[in-house]
Amino acid sequence: MKMEPIVSSETSPIRTQTPGNYPKRNKFHIDQMMSKLNTACFVIRTIQAIMSSETLRMVYFAYKHSIISHGIIFWRNQPYSDKIFKIKKRMIRIITTSRSRDSCRELFKNLEILPLYSQYIYTQYQYML
Repeated sequence: MKMEPIVSSETSPIRTQTPGNYPKRNKFHIDQMMSKLNTACFVIRTIQAIMSSETLRMVYFAYKHSIISHGIIFWRNQPYSDKIFKIKKRMIRIITTSRSRDSCRELFKNLEILPLYSQYIYTQYQYML
């Protein structure tokens, strides 16, 4: 039995009821988030020359962290989330003025920011309590 979509528009995969489209909906959501995160990355890169790293960290939490936190629990560790993690690492490197080949492990610790997978686990833990 084939289920018909609620809307006939091909541009809105998030509103269909077919059971097999959950990965498509996650990809659609992550693509939207990537656009917002790239904008946030541009903003931080633009103001980096005139702001301190502490101020950039606050801008990160005000803008990017809220975007990532929204809906992270629904991703279920999708392969698309790697793209978001790469954008997050790029932003950490911009804040700390590190090179693109530097490891981010210590940078995350120094800025006291959770990596994406740790943030996902933390969010899961919050919903269990």
